[in-house]
Amino acid sequence: MPPQLSPSAASSIPYLPPSPPSSSARLLYVSGDIGGTNSRLQLIETSASASHIGSSNDDSGVREKEMEVLIGEHVYPSKQHPSMSSILRMFLDKYNPDHRPIYCMSLVVAGPVSKNKAKITNLVWVIDGNALRDEFRMERVEIVNDFAGIGYGLLALNPKTDLEFVYKPPKGIDPEHDATGVKAVIGAGTGLGECFMTYSQAGGAHHVHATEGGHSDFSPRNQEEFNIMQHIKRTVNIERVSVERIVSGSGLPKIYEYLATQQPNLANPEVAARIKSGKEDVGALIGRYAESGKCPICVRTMDVFVSAYGAEAGNLCLKTLPYGGLYIAGGIAAKNMSLMRKNNQFVVNYLNKGRMKVELEKIPIYLIKHKDVGLLGARVLCRRFVRAGPGSQPVPPSAPGPVRTPHDHDQPIQSKL
Repeated sequence: MPPQLSPSAASSIPYLPPSPPSSSARLLYVSGDIGGTNSRLQLIETSASASHIGSSNDDSGVREKEMEVLIGEHVYPSKQHPSMSSILRMFLDKYNPDHRPIYCMSLVVAGPVSKNKAKITNLVWVIDGNALRDEFRMERVEIVNDFAGIGYGLLALNPKTDLEFVYKPPKGIDPEHDATGVKAVIGAGTGLGECFMTYSQAGGAHHVHATEGGHSDFSPRNQEEFNIMQHIKRTVNIERVSVERIVSGSGLPKIYEYLATQQPNLANPEVAARIKSGKEDVGALIGRYAESGKCPICVRTMDVFVSAYGAEAGNLCLKTLPYGGLYIAGGIAAKNMSLMRKNNQFVVNYLNKGRMKVELEKIPIYLIKHKDVGLLGARVLCRRFVRAGPGSQPVPPSAPGPVRTPHDHDQPIQSKL
């Protein structure tokens, strides 16, 4: 019986570099979703058969799923660890104790990405993809922004179970929906993310273009929206207001705050008390009371929010013409779809683009229901790396991702020189 190694000794064993895939090889890869609160990792074993690699750029994952085995999955509290390297080593020591070579890794991260490095919001450490590749001797490590990860995950969703129609082009209109057409994603959560995907004929696959669209100027369309914008400028002490200041989880409390000052008699005292306690997710609280109808101010808050959300979705589509579909991500839409559908207000404001309405009518809109679409995006990228083989460069994962820290471009007036 071979001698048993202590955990510290096992951790010190260097990883061997991955061998070139052979027709009978079984490869390992790591996919992960890294945030300021939790880091979730998966270890996947997949086939490197000749019929698997290089034969198709289909990202649906149907063939991969038949060949993939989930070896292990674990969630680590990010702040309890000094680095991404320490989390990864702990994970691999547990699920890969024999130190088999890891072929590749893709991590989607909640923070800006530049030159394959990421600074995670609310964490002191930086993730360096190239350093991790060298330390763990992988063929490739790719770090992508979390919203770009959602874009890639979208390509592997099952339309029957993971998507729900929000808007379907009516009869008589010829939808230009095309599997290879441009696709766009918008998602309100902590902030407002936007990206779009284009198809490469040469690469035979979509790749993601991350944007900073959520930080575009908010353009009020009526007196109420103008007053809300002015309220935000005054109370936050900023000189411009981005769309994200309205269409996000942090925007909901500001809309409520303004409306409650205008008609305090319509505010439910229970809601006001729970907000004042500081123990509530205010956006979620507003959504629940709007759904129940027990707080007229909450109802109006969600109406204003959904209207602005639909309008911004229309703006994104005018700029990208995603005939391959507009996809709505983020927890707010998924949790408040009945309010989104109320009086069809999301779609009405989406289509309210004057003479360009005829173009937007051709674009189907879907709600993404898959809860881990970003992590799925990391798996899509790893599948591409495996298919491409060693030394090759598949379709580039994305441009540097949007900065997910809310309102980072809306600096207080006094901070400007």
